Amino acid sequence: MPPETIAAGELQEETGLVAKRMTYLGHVFNAPGYSNQGMHVFLAEELSPGPQQLSPEEGDLVCTRVSVEQFEAFVREGRIKDGSTLAAYGLLRMQKRLPG
Repeated sequence: MPPETIAAGELQEETGLVAKRMTYLGHVFNAPGYSNQGMHVFLAEELSPGPQQLSPEEGDLVCTRVSVEQFEAFVREGRIKDGSTLAAYGLLRMQKRLPG
């Protein structure tokens, strides 16, 4: 299955959002030097709401919409600090795909 199809499916399952377009931003390794596992990063665009389809282990997942400014404040405050999220945000920022 193509990576964009998997990403679109994960988006809908976890957030309930359906993307008309998935724009490829790049590929990053999750833990270079330790593992060769990586991930493809996509920008989901032209979103519409749909039902969440969480698996039992994702049952406590909460999605919250935040502005770019709020997201960056969360990073500075240490509330967001996982490498995958920060790497994806870096790709998004480098490609100047942020609103504003």
